[in-house]
Amino acid sequence: MRPLADFLRPGLRLLLVGLNPGTYSARVGRYFARPGNLFWPALSQSGLVSRPVEPGDESLLHEQGIGLTDVVHRPSASIDEVAAREWREGAAVLRGKIERYRPASVAFVGLRGARAVLGDKAEPGLQSETIAGARLFALPSPSRRNAAYGREAVFAAFRELATLVGRRGPDPVRVRSPGQGAVQICIPNADLHRPDPKCARIRPREKARVKRRDRKEGCAFRRAVEESAGP
Repeated sequence: MRPLADFLRPGLRLLLVGLNPGTYSARVGRYFARPGNLFWPALSQSGLVSRPVEPGDESLLHEQGIGLTDVVHRPSASIDEVAAREWREGAAVLRGKIERYRPASVAFVGLRGARAVLGDKAEPGLQSETIAGARLFALPSPSRRNAAYGREAVFAAFRELATLVGRRGPDPVRVRSPGQGAVQICIPNADLHRPDPKCARIRPREKARVKRRDRKEGCAFRRAVEESAGP
């Protein structure tokens, strides 16, 4: 099986670093793809992205300044199959990538990866060490096999990461008035974001249409967050 492709470029606001691909994720070619993994639901409700995301949305994350890679690129059925030599070599390669691409922040998705790079002192949350100026953050593993941290703890850790990195609101909607240029309209999600007062000067008919669209998209976003958070 092939390893997963890196999503890296200069100027990332956040680089998310997994442990190594599971065989299921490697087979489908998507990060954290196994059903039941909490990565994508936790990311969706964290405030780091502009809309709910799922396996296959790696390019969308990349466009929004979030990169993806793994400490070890060889897929395996279990994390216990990764040898100590692979962790050491992967940690050295990862440090080189961080120094090359200079993301503003790096989050290890799983303490095993953080400790492979930073040593056994690494604990969940913001780390005292930096690499090439990047702030480092350790998240608990979102795998359902991780019995040490429950769903709420994983979701809370992603929200804490969003507070560090900075939240991202919904993407603006653009409509075109007859005989006029494009007018930018904000998506006013009342629960999560305040509408921009500048987004106002449109004709009544267009305003009604945009309002319906805003309500539909805003409710869909909130509903996805509520469903991912569970009871």
